[in-house]
Amino acid sequence: MQSENGAPRLALMAMLVLFVLSGVSGLIYQSIWSQYLGLILGHAAYAQSLVLATFMGGMALGAWWAGRLLHRVGSLLRLYGLLEAAIGLFGIGFHAIYGWVSVWLFDHWLPSLPAGLSDAVRYCTAIGLILPQTVLLGMTFPVMCAGLIRWHPATSGRVIGGLYFFNSIGAAGGALLATFALVPAAGLPGAMTFAGALNLLIAAVVILLRVPARAPMRAVLDEHGAITESQRRVLLVGLVAAAITGASSFMYEIGWVRMLSLTLGSSLHAFELMLAAFIGGLAFGGLYIRGRLDHLRNPLSCFGWVQVLMGLCALATLPLYDHAFGFVEWMLAALARSSNGYTLYNLATALVAIAIMVPAAFFAGMTLPTITFALLQRGVGERVIGWVYAANTLGAILGVLLMVHWVLPGLGLKLAVTLAAAIDIALGFYVLRSIGEVAAPRAQLTAMAACVLAVAVVLSISPFDPRRLASGVYRSGKSQLDAKTEIRYLRDGKTASIAFWRNRNGTASIATNGKVDASLALDPKAPPTLDEPTMIMAGLLGLAYHPRPERVANIGFGSGLTTHTMASSPRPKEIVTIEIEPAMIEAARLFGDRVQRAYDDPRSRFVYDDARAYFAGRRSDFDLIVSEPSNPWVNGVAKLFSLEFYEFLPRHLAEGGLLIQWVQAYEISDRTLHSILAALDARFADYAIYTSNNFDLIIVASPRGPLPSLRGEFLKDPGTQELAARIGIRTGEDLIARRVASRRLVRAMLAASGPIANSDFFPTVAHQGPRERYANTSAEASALIYLAPGAALTLLGEGIATTELSTLDPPTLNQPVHTRRRGLALVQALADPTQEDLHALSIGDRADLAFLHEAARRCFRGEVENDVIVKLSNLFRVSMSRLTLEEGRRAWVDQGWIDCEGRLPEGVAAALATFRLALVDQGGAELLASAAAVIQGAARLSPGSLSDFYALAMAGASRARRRDEVEALQSAYHKALPLGQRELLQLDIAANLAASLASEEGDRDPPTDAPGKNE
Repeated sequence: MQSENGAPRLALMAMLVLFVLSGVSGLIYQSIWSQYLGLILGHAAYAQSLVLATFMGGMALGAWWAGRLLHRVGSLLRLYGLLEAAIGLFGIGFHAIYGWVSVWLFDHWLPSLPAGLSDAVRYCTAIGLILPQTVLLGMTFPVMCAGLIRWHPATSGRVIGGLYFFNSIGAAGGALLATFALVPAAGLPGAMTFAGALNLLIAAVVILLRVPARAPMRAVLDEHGAITESQRRVLLVGLVAAAITGASSFMYEIGWVRMLSLTLGSSLHAFELMLAAFIGGLAFGGLYIRGRLDHLRNPLSCFGWVQVLMGLCALATLPLYDHAFGFVEWMLAALARSSNGYTLYNLATALVAIAIMVPAAFFAGMTLPTITFALLQRGVGERVIGWVYAANTLGAILGVLLMVHWVLPGLGLKLAVTLAAAIDIALGFYVLRSIGEVAAPRAQLTAMAACVLAVAVVLSISPFDPRRLASGVYRSGKSQLDAKTEIRYLRDGKTASIAFWRNRNGTASIATNGKVDASLALDPKAPPTLDEPTMIMAGLLGLAYHPRPERVANIGFGSGLTTHTMASSPRPKEIVTIEIEPAMIEAARLFGDRVQRAYDDPRSRFVYDDARAYFAGRRSDFDLIVSEPSNPWVNGVAKLFSLEFYEFLPRHLAEGGLLIQWVQAYEISDRTLHSILAALDARFADYAIYTSNNFDLIIVASPRGPLPSLRGEFLKDPGTQELAARIGIRTGEDLIARRVASRRLVRAMLAASGPIANSDFFPTVAHQGPRERYANTSAEASALIYLAPGAALTLLGEGIATTELSTLDPPTLNQPVHTRRRGLALVQALADPTQEDLHALSIGDRADLAFLHEAARRCFRGEVENDVIVKLSNLFRVSMSRLTLEEGRRAWVDQGWIDCEGRLPEGVAAALATFRLALVDQGGAELLASAAAVIQGAARLSPGSLSDFYALAMAGASRARRRDEVEALQSAYHKALPLGQRELLQLDIAANLAASLASEEGDRDPPTDAPGKNE
């Protein structure tokens, strides 16, 4: 069947489908290029603007160039195919080109340049990497559009609107496809290759279709310059309108994204859903106008009214936005915190984004087709397609720069969106008046007055309540802070919205996009918050490990307490704090004396930049780099926990320099945490992990050799001593008591979970983090690894190295210290019932102790043997998890609290013998045999208690240097024990640690049977 102009209908339908695929690949490129270039430029506001400006600028240049070429090319569709082929080849080769350029840039050129030139070189390099592709991408829409208009000159409006719809709907799909499928499955290189393959497929189909050439459409004006005054005026109005509407549309997009980040969160997933909603609105606007353009008497009049309606719809988002907080609160209460619940949450997120963005975006999607059609109708010629596209894109660049750098910081979100709406409304009336469409002055004035009234009403009914904006409803589940909360600072900065408030309990909090980054007690005599030990310890550990920390860099300011802690010592000569958002440092000043040294100490200075960008542009070497950024699930932050970042940082550490890295173990799974640890392990020679409470981890890492010894001299400085004492640290041993893992133990963790190291190019954390934050997952197996079955870490040499602890009762919860206090109390209570430390023991502990002492007087006769073994194994695990072997021998080797020689039940005697052997340095074969006997003889022992004896058996096999026995035991408990995820992973970690130790050189004990060998 033929179309009315003779073109095969199937070929035309194929072209439209191909343009959908072209939109898909285009948004994949934009998304992935931004991530690649962010690695060179960083994620500061100027860098983000440059990435987008380069992308849009290249598109504009391509569109303008295409406009100059259109009338000279006979077969535009064949040219379109060649363009797609070139884009595809660039896409497939981009990762290799980027790798070569970035290595050359960071390893060879930047280190040799003065600091003042390095930024310019990075910017030029980033532009050069993507400018050729973006120019080609900018050419595709005008070329395809003009090519199809040549086939359907009578329905050019339908062609323009249709192409805009198909390309935009493909772009919306591309944004979602890249984020939710391609990058998680294949990483950034795979996503680029997929997009390049799409372009090559499009090129092959277009070229194989062999669509014959058509003559260019005839222009009323001479293509070489002759133009009437009337045409010039219309052309000027159209191009100016295209630029202004492009600027206002991108001002909306940036404003809405920042608004919705306060309700939906600032994760990568949330951002891409917002972007897809915005582009989808544009697409359906194009679809709506597609069937109407050819029937419009005056398209420019239509454009004018569309602009007015777009501005009014944008205004309507402001009062609607207030209800989004309540909806998210209700939604979080209704949905399960699970993987399926997260899927539904994303769908609801999309609905919120659609409600806010789509009405105005729908009208925005009508503007470009309408202007283009209007100018074509006036006889300007097909080259105007490229001109309008270029003007619109240049306007978008202007809108981005204005919004990010001046409008948002200067006016705030509410007034920024209002300004963009006012621009659209004013533009609409300007166009209507310039073409004489509003003939009656009274009607014009009435309409304008109505719009002014709408602006005033919307501003008055849109409270933008600070307690709502700062609530972090997406995380807290509460749509508003407590009524007695005093909001003392709220500002929309260039990169984020920062809030500071004082709680009624005397603490104060600082938040980024609603996520609390730090809370402090304002009164230094009040008990510390849970956050304070983390920030103080991040400073203390650097001072404790490095003998001469003269130059210190701190990534991420937060409350400023870490910088304040470093400045409490006289040893640093320079403390540089690198913070991306100036409003954060401005707000944190309200913490007052609690962080005053960060502001007043002459050694302390602030740099407003991205961390990578700062280090890349300088040849400075630091003795300490403290990295304390926001949570890894926040968009862009995961790159500060990547393989490439950990390879990059050592270049900026002096000889003997150390990294102090904070990482969360809450709102993250063990596997995702392990992907961060795998990245660090690959680039650092030695490290140790400390915990400041239960789930805040602080890593001390050395890139070039073993960690130095921890020294307590830093506590001689009065200011440092005062801060340390506030969180219960008075000696170096108090810090050591908070150590939970060595490199050897972490490697056992990694062997157990087999994670993919978090990488810039395979960003597992950025994609898993939002899901795990929503599900409130915790990396319990790793953070609480010292509670592994059978006190395995103590038996395998991973316990703490000290028997002295000056502070067993820290003012804030610290689980390792609490566990040690509890263990000492249990050992003491077992050995001497009259000396119980009731403060350290729970009601359950005391009940178990009372039961065992009473049953021991009867030599456990009359008791259910399995019940006795369960209580014994539980007390052994808890008591020995943070003690040394020597400290536990009083209760478990001497066993003076049991006077039943030869009269104990067989199973109980075997269990007690196993515990005795476990605390003896030698006798690995005997421990293996004894634990194996308990396992084989316990018919109905609980899985938890059996896991204790499997751990003891593996410890024995490790001491006996029998790796095959360890592996057999591991295989056996996987088959026999229905353990929970946490306990199974901890047991696997213990097994890997035992196997590693068993492989070390040493004497071997004689062989014995183990349950794993017999199954």
